[in-house]
Amino acid sequence: MNWHNLPTVSSLEHDDSYNSLRVSIDEIPLFEATQDSDYTGPMKLSSLKQYQYSALPDNHNWIRVLCLERPREVSGSNQKVIPCAKIMCLPLPTEGEVSALSHVAALSYVWGNPSKTCPIIIDECVFWVTESLNAALERLQEYDRILLLWVDAVCINQADLEEKSAQVQQMDKIYGMAQLVLGWIGPAADGSDVALKALNYVGKACHDMPDGPALEERRQFFDEILSKDPSVLETEFPTAQVAAIFIRPWWTRIWVCQAVKNLCICRR
Repeated sequence: MNWHNLPTVSSLEHDDSYNSLRVSIDEIPLFEATQDSDYTGPMKLSSLKQYQYSALPDNHNWIRVLCLERPREVSGSNQKVIPCAKIMCLPLPTEGEVSALSHVAALSYVWGNPSKTCPIIIDECVFWVTESLNAALERLQEYDRILLLWVDAVCINQADLEEKSAQVQQMDKIYGMAQLVLGWIGPAADGSDVALKALNYVGKACHDMPDGPALEERRQFFDEILSKDPSVLETEFPTAQVAAIFIRPWWTRIWVCQAVKNLCICRR
């Protein structure tokens, strides 16, 4: 089998659960203003204030949600496009209430090196995030649809220890009530494209096997796919590439087990 010739794994844009959360800017009056002169040309980061948090109505019962909009073009020595968002506050539902988080995706990711940061724009102000989070937001941003996203590094005021303590206690509830959890394991690297093709193939094959004792069938299946043909390199199972995915830092996070409910792996 040539693992490189397998069909490409479906992207997020083809995932029904994910697409159900994306809303057209035209459908939400709150975002009508984002289509006016603010977007007529590049903006200067140096002219923007640093983002300042407003206090939550209640640290235990309210959360902030990031409304990820279309990216903004920034002028400087080299023009580039950076993520842009608004912040809104939502109450956590009590028992029996319809959850406002049913329209929100929660993001699980690795913070990365705190000394390496990138600018994003929140409420027309500059906010600095780690390179890892910036890469995730760049992957999720779209020009014509918004995404309501809960991201701990942004939605929790990390400098307010009282708020941070209260909000961390609610993280299990937030992940549990979110419509979807997106796991950002990082950009494509180390042959991850062929690794994901292979994992998708293996997963589907095992899923399609009959229920009940199928140990012998599975053994034969893995004997077949792991066999080598020394004359054709592409037929060798991409073990190194698959291993590289599973040694990425995301899998070692303490919150991974909490976040995997309704998880949809996010990738480039």
